[in-house]
Amino acid sequence: MMTTREPVRPVILALLAAVAFTTSADAQRIGSTYVFDGDTVAIGSTRARIWGIDAPDRPLGMKKAAGDYLERAIEAEGGVTCAFPVQENQAMRRARAPACPSPLTNHDRIVTSCRFRRSGEDVGERMTRAGYAVDWRGFSAGFYSRAQLAARSGGAGLWTSWPRQMAQLAEQKSYERRGCYAAPGRR
Repeated sequence: MMTTREPVRPVILALLAAVAFTTSADAQRIGSTYVFDGDTVAIGSTRARIWGIDAPDRPLGMKKAAGDYLERAIEAEGGVTCAFPVQENQAMRRARAPACPSPLTNHDRIVTSCRFRRSGEDVGERMTRAGYAVDWRGFSAGFYSRAQLAARSGGAGLWTSWPRQMAQLAEQKSYERRGCYAAPGRR
């Protein structure tokens, strides 16, 4: 005997899967990686918020430019790998900013570091040095401050086309939490 639930089950499961894997209208797919914006990617169904940086969310032109830059970099580098396992993620944080505890998740994203596959370069470092993100000192303790200074003084990326807005974002993210310090030799 066939019930009405059975034909509906595959439809419901398909809809749930579509919702679970739908990233956003703005997300761009590169291989198994989706780029949401300049500091958020998803590998498969796992979303990563890049640790220690902040890419602009507004105005929309800045957000799009940062996301587009990250998308091109990931494509050119053959993808990214991220420190998703908790122990690896915590070890990265201890090595970079020993006295700056920060949440492991934020808005259903794992806050972690990622590296480009080909070069092994840190994604946060490149995004900041290229002028599409700023150092978020409250979490990084200035880990990316040299990259930000180089981008700002060299007029890289958004520092050229949106200097006032980048300066405001950098100022907003420049605070350090009390007792927070970076690993030796990083500032």
